[in-house]
Amino acid sequence: MIFSQAETPSLDRHEDLNRLLSHQPARPQPHTLEQYQALAENERRAFDTERLDYLGGGLTVATPQVQRLIKSVRLAILGNRGRASGRTGVMVSGKSTVGKTTACIALMRSTHALFGLQHRDFAGRGAIPVAYVEVPAGSSAKAMIGRFAHFYGLELPGRSTLEEILKAVVTAMRTCSTQLVVVDELQNLSKLSQGNGESVDVLKSLSNQVPATFVYSGINVHQGGLLAGERGNQISRRFTLLEMQRYGHATAEETKAWNGIVMAFSNELPLLAHDKKALLKDAAWLHRRSGGNIGTLQRLLVGGAQLLILEGDPAGETLTREYMEALPVDMAAENAGGLLEESPALRQLTG
Repeated sequence: MIFSQAETPSLDRHEDLNRLLSHQPARPQPHTLEQYQALAENERRAFDTERLDYLGGGLTVATPQVQRLIKSVRLAILGNRGRASGRTGVMVSGKSTVGKTTACIALMRSTHALFGLQHRDFAGRGAIPVAYVEVPAGSSAKAMIGRFAHFYGLELPGRSTLEEILKAVVTAMRTCSTQLVVVDELQNLSKLSQGNGESVDVLKSLSNQVPATFVYSGINVHQGGLLAGERGNQISRRFTLLEMQRYGHATAEETKAWNGIVMAFSNELPLLAHDKKALLKDAAWLHRRSGGNIGTLQRLLVGGAQLLILEGDPAGETLTREYMEALPVDMAAENAGGLLEESPALRQLTG
């Protein structure tokens, strides 16, 4: 059960992204411990596989920062209705591993679902409401627009000029009714150079020619060279900044927000002996252990739940602080809290 047979999701082709956004693993039907134990062995294995697939399928919760991003982008989409030029967008910035890409995936799922409610037959008529592109390292303008061409599956002659590729991409985006474009890893354009400047100009040209709302996301991009000079001034005037940060725990408001996030994750864990409210008593410890980092918290809770399922002790499927203390986390959290002993389940898996 440890190895998934499901197709690995991708973001860089529209067919794969559509599958990712449309077919999130279904939450398993809740079972009591008694119901689980009454299942035949093959039924228990199937149920355990279903639980592992659900937990490993990009489980996200609606944190305050995710909610703020969705609201900010919807406001931008409304403001761009009927606008011929000068469209606005949202810039998502922050340190690495604070959940920027995870938040963008939640945004894309929300936008994709909303478009589907308004246009129920959109897949049949070739619409691609959401696009996602990663900025390549050391990007040239041609490499940048080439990522868009790859996403839309455009087959262009190898000697196509930048203008020819740009024209084909604009035609594809307009034909496919693309409404939201997420451009990730934007820090790869933060270095001041002629090539990167041309890449920024390509993004600006797309925004001017395509009636879509753009979201730029990257590591501390609001502090880099991307916003310098006249190009940077234009971006600053058109984009709303959402600076994502690790969650605090110093004030009553911060504690309430953190407790809500812990409970949101707890409610999603399909464990057979799990008291959903029990994690609240460990919320302060979870904040110290994760450093307020959503990605680290997710690995502790979701990874811990997966290991409990693999251990094959349904009556012991409860996430205790003692159990989580023995789970490894990322190096930044380990450096802050010290190295911890492996859990019995992890020793079993590794050898």
